[in-house]
Amino acid sequence: MTDLELAIFLHSNYYDLEKTKVCIDKYFTIRTDMPEVFGNRDVLQAVNAEQGKFAMFAELPQRHKGNRIVALALQPVDDLSSMVSSRLAFMGLAMMDVLIRNWPICPGYVFIMDARNLRFGHIFKTSISMLRKIAIYTQEAEPIRMKEVHVINMNYLGEKILFLLKPFLGKELQKVLHFHSGAMEAFYEAFPKDVLPQEFGGTSGLLLDYHSQSKSIAVRIYFKN
Repeated sequence: MTDLELAIFLHSNYYDLEKTKVCIDKYFTIRTDMPEVFGNRDVLQAVNAEQGKFAMFAELPQRHKGNRIVALALQPVDDLSSMVSSRLAFMGLAMMDVLIRNWPICPGYVFIMDARNLRFGHIFKTSISMLRKIAIYTQEAEPIRMKEVHVINMNYLGEKILFLLKPFLGKELQKVLHFHSGAMEAFYEAFPKDVLPQEFGGTSGLLLDYHSQSKSIAVRIYFKN
């Protein structure tokens, strides 16, 4: 581990040495125990690149209370036959690895997830076991300061998934987890429209464009084994 990597873990754990040690151990342990997610790291390999048509992951250019905003949204796709949930999960986590590499000492991250296009097909293609591991990884192992998580356009299926995952959601995450549906007045009060992409009802460009920009040759070089 490099000095910079150690600094990233220390910062994400607010310079608590014991928590940092635990976080580092879980980071390497979970990534080793999930080869289906972290094994193939070439983000532009066909099976990985194809997952981009099912979901979008991108950092937005604006900030929220000084924190970086990461947006995630399912694409409106009918045919999910080529969707591979482990590869889709990897693409999202790979994007976070890139952000951590680019912004090693970041005040915090705010996540906005759009559940509008969530369907039964997504559930059938995804194992609860994998979701559980990812939930643990993002809360206890990923070296970031998670400030807020907003799920917009929450629907019936989203509520069912939340029910299944709730035992694995720690108290700290539950404190910063917010759900929005209907007119979502509270969401738009917190996030002005000039901060949000058009897909989220905002005016700050297209999430699809930001998502496309994340697929660069530099990223491929960084993740290729």
